[in-house]
Amino acid sequence: MKDPLKESLVVATQKLGEFVAARADLDKQRAVIDAQIIKWKQLVDSLHAACADEEEDPSDVEISSLVGKGGKQTVKFTDGVRMVLRQNRSAPVTAPDVREGLLNLGFDFSKYSQPLTPIHNCLKRLEEQGEVKAERTDTGQLIGYTWISPIERAVAEDSPNYVQGIGLLDAQTIVRMQVRAVEAVAEAMKKQKKQEAETLAAIAEIRERGRRNK
Repeated sequence: MKDPLKESLVVATQKLGEFVAARADLDKQRAVIDAQIIKWKQLVDSLHAACADEEEDPSDVEISSLVGKGGKQTVKFTDGVRMVLRQNRSAPVTAPDVREGLLNLGFDFSKYSQPLTPIHNCLKRLEEQGEVKAERTDTGQLIGYTWISPIERAVAEDSPNYVQGIGLLDAQTIVRMQVRAVEAVAEAMKKQKKQEAETLAAIAEIRERGRRNK
């Protein structure tokens, strides 16, 4: 006659062994899963860093200060784009043209997988601010960007036609707006002369670098 207790012990021992084996299999699977989690987490972190770099502007550069004066001045990326656009006011400027000019100024695009991305972003910002105009074909294809000088912007914003367009045209208003326009033009001319001097200084420094590197 079989002993019920011994039979129960055999069954319980078998079940225990099965679950211990299953647990061992689960531990192996978990180790594999944990390794995959670590691998993909590292990739995600790297991609986050790369995406952040793509959204950031290149670092500032230093160029020679105003013509006839010593020292250096720090040029931010957006100001560098403005300088390139001002130097090429006679025709629409493309993003690759801007990149070439920025490289000559010393800006570094090596961290970008798409070097034109920060330039396109900057040009869009300048367009929204009314500093550049996007030139397009009749079919809507982008040709490039043209620089709008501070004088042109000031006159466009403060002319009597602008006042009439918003329904505020009267003699006193026109006089006030004309005075503002003259003041704005004078201030814009002052700023433009300063910017042109800075541009000439930057060009002179680039040429000097080229002579020294020969």
